[in-house]
Amino acid sequence: MKVQPATDQLCEVNRRLRSLLGTFPRGVIDITSQQLATLLNDLSEIEAAFENGSIRVNEEIEMPVLREYRRLLEDLRRQIPVLHAHFLAERARLERERGHLRATAYCAHADLHTTHFK
Repeated sequence: MKVQPATDQLCEVNRRLRSLLGTFPRGVIDITSQQLATLLNDLSEIEAAFENGSIRVNEEIEMPVLREYRRLLEDLRRQIPVLHAHFLAERARLERERGHLRATAYCAHADLHTTHFK
């Protein structure tokens, strides 16, 4: 197994975390469920790589990157309730929209059926 430095992977994940967390102070959550899933997958992969030793941290060079990663993870942990509320609200909005579309389709179908028999 080839061991590689953590810098590139951590820098990319840090960039994504900063981008996500940067939207919170403005009160805007600008992330899709797919983007969040990708981010969480990246976090899982990094965790697994640390555990199995396929990446390692050169503490002299990479400690600032690792410190930022830890700080961003802590910030993300504190924001989980906000993300949860956002996705619950989005799900409720989609369910309302689906109900409206079903009602519209039902009315259109009934109207079509009624005019067909006149």
